[in-house]
This record gives sequence, structure tokens and C-alpha cells, in this order.
Amino acid sequence: MTTEITDEIREKAWELYTKNNTIRDIAIILETSYLSTWILTSGRKKGYNSISEYKKHLARQKGYKSSREYEEHLALKNRKIKIKFSFIIKKRLYELDKSQTWLAKKLEVSNSAIYRYISGYGIPKENLRKRMFKVLGIPYQTLDDINKIKGPIHKSRLGYYNKNQDHNSVNRNLKEFNIGFGDIITTRLSKLEKSQTWLAREIGVTDSTISLYISGQTMPREFRRLKILKILKISHKTLDDLIESCSD
Repeated sequence: MTTEITDEIREKAWELYTKNNTIRDIAIILETSYLSTWILTSGRKKGYNSISEYKKHLARQKGYKSSREYEEHLALKNRKIKIKFSFIIKKRLYELDKSQTWLAKKLEVSNSAIYRYISGYGIPKENLRKRMFKVLGIPYQTLDDINKIKGPIHKSRLGYYNKNQDHNSVNRNLKEFNIGFGDIITTRLSKLEKSQTWLAREIGVTDSTISLYISGQTMPREFRRLKILKILKISHKTLDDLIESCSD
């Protein structure tokens, strides 16, 4: 729990700063957050009186009209990075024919943590990221490297972070996403002259589960989805590519 910023804290922070204490040391001494301490010291020296004032300056410097607009841009960028990172991990697990449970054991983390990463809802800290790339046998990539990866990101994957989109709209997008995947399965089964029962047997689920996938009522988990694509011999760039091609 951080300390409330009082006038006394402001003056104490400035006094410590003028005595050449580092911002991190001052934050520890005063039990304040690093950002708050920066505003009270280096920020004050540069003419900023509050965090909001600094954020407004930063937004204008980056070419945005307001700090809110800039924060929304950062949130969207962060979401895109998470989705791209999840694709890197899912694709590599597919190539190695390994499960998320295997990866969790290798990294000594929980299955739920790996599930968050491969579902695009989280991204590990740098140390764990480096270990993950090493275990998967792929070159390490920084967040900036990941962000530079080109490729379409389906709008439904970003819907959760769009404040102007209501829940019904998000649900409609997700439903369209599920139906698109179901159409892919149906079309491919027809071309291969195979049945839903055959597919169910190949991936180890019930016929009714395949029916739910095809009807768009539900979507298989990421690893099983990749397994379906492999069995049906569908070229996998990203799932978003498949949905886009289905809607053309």
C-alpha cells in the first residue's frame, strides 16, 4: 500500500532528491510509487505538478489530443501485442506437437497462466518470456519485435477493450467468429468426403461437441483448434486469416 501524497511528503521527496538520492531509493523511503516519486522529484524539476499534467504533456508530445486518447491507443497496442504473442506460442506448440500442460511443466508455472498467454489475455514478464522462447526453441523477441509482426487481427479479438462497443455488439462479433470457424469445418469435411463422426473420433471428442463447433454455438480451445486444422489439412497462418477468407 502506497503512502498518501501530502505536502509534507512532497517537500521530503524534494529534499531527498536535492541530496542526490535516486528516485527508486526515495520511493522506498517514503513508500510511494515510482511514478508518484518521479513527479515529486524529476517531474517537479521539469515543471510538472501532477501525474495528470505529465500525461497530458506526453499525449501532446506523441501527437494525441488528450491523455485519454493516448491511453486508449496504448491499451489497443497492448491488446494487439498479447494476441500476436499468443499466436507465436500456439503455432510453436502445434509445430512441436506439445500441449500447454507440457509448457507449464517446463516453465514451472500453472496451466491457467499458460492458458491466459495462449488465449491472448496476458503476457509474461521479460524473464519468463525469455525462458519460454528458449524452451520452445525459437529466437527471443522483445515486445517491440512482436508488435512489428504483420497480419490481420480480427475485430472480435479486440472487442473487449473497445469502450464504445456494448456487450451485445461484442457477443455478436464473437458469434460471427465462431460461425466462421464452423463453416470452415463443414466445407473441409465436404471436400475430404468425411463425416462429423470421423472428425470427432480423430480428435477424441463426442459427435455432439463437433456439432456445437459447426453450428457456432461454441469454439474449441486454442490447442484443440490447431489440432482440428492439422487433421483437416488446413493451412494455418492465423485463425483470423481463416475467418477473413471465409467471409470474402
